[in-house]
Amino acid sequence: MDSTKKSQPADSKPHTKLAEDGYLPGDPIPVPEAIEMDTDSAWAMWQDSTQEPKPPTFDETVPMSLEDMPPIRKP
Repeated sequence: MDSTKKSQPADSKPHTKLAEDGYLPGDPIPVPEAIEMDTDSAWAMWQDSTQEPKPPTFDETVPMSLEDMPPIRKP
């Protein structure tokens, strides 16, 4: 018996990712479809996104007094 030949099971088929996904060599590469609906609103959104953000406004705060502060537990 020749031990240099590698045997394959009878039902084995060469598996490729292309065959599993349903694409065959030579098929066109799928590309996402971009639909441009309203260019004016898209341009306005782009301009809004590139502007400097406004600094946040904060309400006036008052610091807590030491007497009102709860006790600190030490580990």
